[in-house]
Amino acid sequence: MAAFNLAKIDLAAESEAGTWVHFTDVRTGKPIYADGDNTKPVRVHQLGPLSKAAQEASLEVQKEQGFREAERDVYEGDKLVTKGVSTEDEINEDNARMLAAVSTRWENCAYNGKEKFSKALIGKFYSEVSWARNQALSKFSNLENFMQGPESS
Repeated sequence: MAAFNLAKIDLAAESEAGTWVHFTDVRTGKPIYADGDNTKPVRVHQLGPLSKAAQEASLEVQKEQGFREAERDVYEGDKLVTKGVSTEDEINEDNARMLAAVSTRWENCAYNGKEKFSKALIGKFYSEVSWARNQALSKFSNLENFMQGPESS
């Protein structure tokens, strides 16, 4: 019996292919469709956490968080007595930036009357609309959502 070649599982390639986030109405738990037409899902396409865009954005966010938090560290002499931390608002903004970086397009969506997708608009949307940011972040955070290839056996 031959050993399984773990290199056959290429989750980075599957992350590059991405997946759709079909938004759900948080009041009803039902998927949202434009004009109530179930052929028009309100959704955003995003790349996965192992995609190049996600890796680059993650490094940038981590670097900025590190600088921001280091500025808040409190020392007594050489001893660190209080570690600086990011606020909830800053973490939400970081997440919005990350999601904007991995979002590639949307369908049946508009934000503040604007239908044409752009990184700036989706970033603003995720920054200002917490329920959507949370749904997209939940989908992005689970690598299983990006696994499209055949299962190993």
